[in-house]
Amino acid sequence: MGRARDCRTWLLMLVGLTSLALLGCAPDGDGGGGPNGGGSVTTMSLEVDSTPGGARITVDGRDTGLTTPAVVTGLDASEDGIPHAVRLDLNGYHTYGTVVTLFSRMTGNTPLVRATLMPRDSREVVLSVRTVPPGARVVVDSRATGLVTPAVIDGLGPTRHTLRVDLAGYRTRTEVVDLTGKTEDLVVLQLTREGRSAISGSVIDLIGGGLVVGATVTIEGSGQSRTTSAQGTYVFENLKTGYYDLLATKRLVDGTELLGRRESIYVDPENGRMMTADIVMAQESEMGRISGTVRDEFGRGIANAYVYLDMIRAIYFAPVSQEDGSFSFVDIPESAKDKPYYVIASAPGYSNGATEVALAAGQHLGVNLRLQERKTDVIPAAPLVDWSQALTYPVGDDAILSSSFAIRRIVADRQPDASRRVRLIDDLERTREAGVRAFPPAGFVIENDIAWDTNEEPDLAGYRVRRSLQESSGFETISIIWDPNAPFMADISPELGPRTIFYYNLLAFNLAGDESAPSEWLSARPLDALRLVSPWPGETPDFPVGFAWESVPGADVYEILVFDRRPDYDSFGQTGLVWDNGKITANQTSITYGSGGEVFAPLESGREYYVAMIAGDGITINDSDALSFSSVVRFIAP
Repeated sequence: MGRARDCRTWLLMLVGLTSLALLGCAPDGDGGGGPNGGGSVTTMSLEVDSTPGGARITVDGRDTGLTTPAVVTGLDASEDGIPHAVRLDLNGYHTYGTVVTLFSRMTGNTPLVRATLMPRDSREVVLSVRTVPPGARVVVDSRATGLVTPAVIDGLGPTRHTLRVDLAGYRTRTEVVDLTGKTEDLVVLQLTREGRSAISGSVIDLIGGGLVVGATVTIEGSGQSRTTSAQGTYVFENLKTGYYDLLATKRLVDGTELLGRRESIYVDPENGRMMTADIVMAQESEMGRISGTVRDEFGRGIANAYVYLDMIRAIYFAPVSQEDGSFSFVDIPESAKDKPYYVIASAPGYSNGATEVALAAGQHLGVNLRLQERKTDVIPAAPLVDWSQALTYPVGDDAILSSSFAIRRIVADRQPDASRRVRLIDDLERTREAGVRAFPPAGFVIENDIAWDTNEEPDLAGYRVRRSLQESSGFETISIIWDPNAPFMADISPELGPRTIFYYNLLAFNLAGDESAPSEWLSARPLDALRLVSPWPGETPDFPVGFAWESVPGADVYEILVFDRRPDYDSFGQTGLVWDNGKITANQTSITYGSGGEVFAPLESGREYYVAMIAGDGITINDSDALSFSSVVRFIAP
């Protein structure tokens, strides 16, 4: 992905903090759980009070026999936190419900729940509950409602309540719903399959270019295998906690054998779904190795250290042996002459260390890094989110993809923060192109782009990206990005759909287990696919040439572009533009050539031309947060 600052800048920033030593060639895993580990369970107390007092206290559906004010003892707590549902009942007042998470580090400090109860003669609230997928049983304040989603629950007090939804095969979701001051509310929750911890990612031909379609990805020793999709992606779901080794293979039409290998990929159901286990492929003769050591300033191994190998298009990470500080990356494609790799070491309690390396085919490169201990811990700050954008666009063979990215670049070049947006598209185009070795079928894809400013902490390990269907709660991890420099994520999950608002936030984490507070949220609402009705591909339309398209719900403006040659990304789509009209209103579904906008040249009879359209949800295409791009259609001028 793109970077907010060049890796060299980041490296120079670290040189003053960390002792680096790069050795020459030497004779002859990546992995990682989430930023939080497990922890032993302890017990602690919870103080509960209410106005008025005398309310019966129920915790996790169990009547404690106590009334407010009171202290409930013997509740479980852990390092990662254990949630408890608290319910208060008092005759003549609406039920109050909330969730309190108890952390073992709170020991010695008794948390307090204080509630103001609402009398039953106050107005009632209607709560609508939807889940994706539907059919989940609904429990409110630890009481079964007898309803399944979509459900409408009335008679609730204008106060806090706990909402739980259960669906067989999916994880239970519990949310606190604050109905204070409301007369009605809607809660939408996206459910996650039970045990849906996974290894997933893309398979990339680092030397040939592009994503690899039809590659076989195998979990070694398990017999499980997957074939990469039309987007070059794979996924293994419902995996148990542990380390996994992956092997990717692909035989090309000309008999060339490609392979890619990743070792010690760690899966932990408690830390969400791994989305960043990309695999890079090349011929065996194009591969090399990188190994070495990570030690402290006294030459000792460091516990819980990791090494990241940043290959620009993919990030690998490997655990470091605590005994001797060794690490190893096997089957790594040679680096391009002008694009070195970056080796970054990180460990809890130490400043990161980094250096750049050039790897040749057949080479075994040795890299030794020494880290300096940090005297104080640096708790990551909440990431500063920048912008989000929802994109709907066609995908297909090389020509379709190149044209699509060319049109996207035209728009990005005119938008705020243009240079950064163009740079991100440059990176996406290099990693998403079909390449000479893969030709996915034509179709449309929805992509939500999220951008943020990278954190400055010298011991940062990466970011956790979360998504929800509502802005205030329900966020679940969709990607753990093990890259301290990552400023961008493109969400292309099959769970995305048009006309739905998706909310995102981020947390930064380091290897010490420290995690930031959530960032502010960003939202994206994708549009439907934009389809041209006429002319048909290859058609010679009547004169005057007319263009027609299907209306896109939610679009407020359209733009039409006509080229005298197929737009391609290398020329940024600008060459050959003969007509551009970016002020087509939402109620239009047709237009004739030259009507409005800027005409650069008349159409020449018998000559080939290409038309593309863009729909947006803003006043203009340039200020739209959601864009939909049509396919590029070839026609012959009459």
